[in-house]
Amino acid sequence: MNLIIDIGNTRSKIVLFCDGEPQEAVAVASGLCDVVQQMCAKYPVEVIAWSAVGRIPDGFEQMLSAMDCPVVRLEWNTPISFNHKYQTPEGMGADRVAADIAAVAYSPGCNVLVIDAGTCITYDLLWADGPYIGGNIAPGMQMRLQAMHDHTAALPLISAQGPLPDYGHDTDTAMRCGVVWGMRGEIAAEVERYNSLIPNLKVWITGGDELNLAEYVKGEVNVDKYLVARGLNLVCEEYLQRIKIVQ
Repeated sequence: MNLIIDIGNTRSKIVLFCDGEPQEAVAVASGLCDVVQQMCAKYPVEVIAWSAVGRIPDGFEQMLSAMDCPVVRLEWNTPISFNHKYQTPEGMGADRVAADIAAVAYSPGCNVLVIDAGTCITYDLLWADGPYIGGNIAPGMQMRLQAMHDHTAALPLISAQGPLPDYGHDTDTAMRCGVVWGMRGEIAAEVERYNSLIPNLKVWITGGDELNLAEYVKGEVNVDKYLVARGLNLVCEEYLQRIKIVQ
């Protein structure tokens, strides 16, 4: 069994994999160390793989160093990741790297577009043979709602959850509709644009924002909320394979 830890900007996701598939998943805003220790006590974990784009909790790395199993951290320059044609690869979040690793592995022979709708919306393009060629970054749902509140005198900070009519009929629904319908249209337009530029393109959507995005995109779309975790699990599997080769 492999334990996957994805430390994000707002939450940390912990996923247990067995035979390549997620068996148990937990998302926490705090108490990450406690959850990891509980999972390791409950299951026979062989390898831990982790990545972080958010703040690493105090004591987290020290806790991992005391584990009885190997621990691998995925970063932009980890040797097992793909080649970059990005001019600032050090600025690429490890969660994006993980999602891209998985998308390429599960899309043999295809060019790949990975869309991750989280704190930010990221768009990553990769050729069929693996090199990362670039992508875009846009504000995510909560960031857009927060920005409208922060940069106006009267607009409230509203929840992303709530009524979503075709058009707003009060301040809350007007803001929510503007953000959610805007994101749906934006992502649909980006997929259409990339499909016109790049042949044989396979599209993946992941991330924490539940927007039913695939419904508004033309053509086939693969939706997998575990895409980042799957990439980190592949890191575990490659690490185990290296150990077997050495032995």
